[in-house]
Amino acid sequence: MDLKWNKNGNWLPAKALDTGVNSSYYEFNAYVSPDESLLIFTSYGRVDDMGRGDLYISIRNAAGHWEPAKNMKAVNSAELDYCPFVSTDGKTLYYTSEKAGKKNGNIFMLPFETLKFQLINSLTESGTE
Repeated sequence: MDLKWNKNGNWLPAKALDTGVNSSYYEFNAYVSPDESLLIFTSYGRVDDMGRGDLYISIRNAAGHWEPAKNMKAVNSAELDYCPFVSTDGKTLYYTSEKAGKKNGNIFMLPFETLKFQLINSLTESGTE
C-alpha cells in the first residue's frame, strides 16, 4: 500500500507521493507535520530496514516534492517500530515499538527537536535538498 495525500481537506482522487517516499515495499502509519514540511512513516522490506518495520523521515523541498526518505536508525530497533506522532509543540516523538520483547507493542517517547535537526541536516548534507 502506498501513502496517499490530499490537500486542503478536499476529497479529491488520492495521488501517490513521490518515489522517494513510496517504494515497491510497504509504507504505512504516516505522520505529516501541521505545516506539511515533514513526513514520518513506517516501511518494511527496504534495503536499509533494520527489522520488521522501521520509521523513515522525508522533508518537502522548495519545489513541493518529497525528498528520498531516510531511515531513522537512531530510533529503530530489530523489531517493528511504527505509528509515529510528534507532539503539537514539535518537541516529542511518540511511536509504538515491539522492542525489548514487547510483542504487542508499547508506546515510547523521546525528545524530537535535536533528532529532527540531525536527520534534516543529514538529508540536506547528502545532497537531497
